[in-house]
Amino acid sequence: MPRKRSTSEVDKLTGAIISLEETLKTHSSSFASGGRKLGFSLQDKYLNLLSGFTTPPDPDGRLTESPTRRRQPEARPVYIMIVFVKIGEIDTVNEKYSAELFFQAKWREPELDGKTSVDAAAVDWEQYWNPGLFLENARNNVCKRTWQTFSLDVSGNATVYERHIANGWFQENFELQDFPFDTQDLTITVVSAKLTTEVSLEPDQTELCAVNVQSFVDAQEWNLHNYAHAWKKSTKNIHHNGRFSHPALSVACKATRRAGFFVWNIFFIMLVIVSMTFTTFAVDVLLTQNRLQLSFILMLTTITFKSIVNQNLPRISYLTSLDTYILVSMCLMCLICVWHAIVPRVPETMRGEADKWAAISLAVLYGGYQVVFAIKTVFAVSSAIIL
Repeated sequence: MPRKRSTSEVDKLTGAIISLEETLKTHSSSFASGGRKLGFSLQDKYLNLLSGFTTPPDPDGRLTESPTRRRQPEARPVYIMIVFVKIGEIDTVNEKYSAELFFQAKWREPELDGKTSVDAAAVDWEQYWNPGLFLENARNNVCKRTWQTFSLDVSGNATVYERHIANGWFQENFELQDFPFDTQDLTITVVSAKLTTEVSLEPDQTELCAVNVQSFVDAQEWNLHNYAHAWKKSTKNIHHNGRFSHPALSVACKATRRAGFFVWNIFFIMLVIVSMTFTTFAVDVLLTQNRLQLSFILMLTTITFKSIVNQNLPRISYLTSLDTYILVSMCLMCLICVWHAIVPRVPETMRGEADKWAAISLAVLYGGYQVVFAIKTVFAVSSAIIL
């Protein structure tokens, strides 16, 4: 027969149940009010775990770092060297260029330290760490050959060398504000498949980047400079996860366009057309229809000429130096047409003198623009080469 509980035991059990119920109600209201009484929420706890904090916030809401938190390992440096072996055609309209490249990446590999008897050809490189390098601005038809080796210094420390040869077309976003007096960067961007926290791409200071100027194919249109410069940056690989940054290193050589073709075939022709527009002032001031007819013919010639010039340029949203020159010339021709239309309304006693000073003023205005344009062009070309 079960023993009967005493009245005191029942009272204690009842009190404990009531106390537990009150505690649950208190904690339930705390979570319902957004965690104000407890001082932190489940989301805060989750974020703390992601950030390496395992200890909850103190009553004042400050995060406390766990003494056992692990430090993030430092990014492994990978040193890059690129040689432009041969640069072919530079396609301004399609914003690309062809080139043959040799680029080398090297990094320390502690697992190969002291292995003097190991042949590089017999090493299974898939078993070792690799930065996963690729060319970001390469077109799909780039042919590549890759091989790896390693060397030991006097202390037995191993350095892995990964060498690539690439040949094909590379994308380049040309800056054409100063066209046709522009200097362009021909860039190669090497990107690692690993994150910036894992890899750091650095320019190699012992084996510098270089350019082979002698093998330049497009020398009739461009002047290739014999130096290369490199800079670090980061990029986001949208094919995997756009939230994470990947290290990148860009190496570029400079090429300056030879503007002689455009000077003689476009700028000089435009100068001749605008100069012919001033000959309309030789027609009698009362023959407005004859003056306007000649001016309109020259204006239509300029418009046709401009449409032909546009075929040699990509469709960009800003004006080049060539566009500005042609548009200013067209505006001057438009002013001449307007003057021919209003000059018959000038009083007869002042008509001849006003027509003469109008021709002189417009000629001085156009000549002044030629001087300003020439000075601005020389300054822009010099600055681009220095940079």
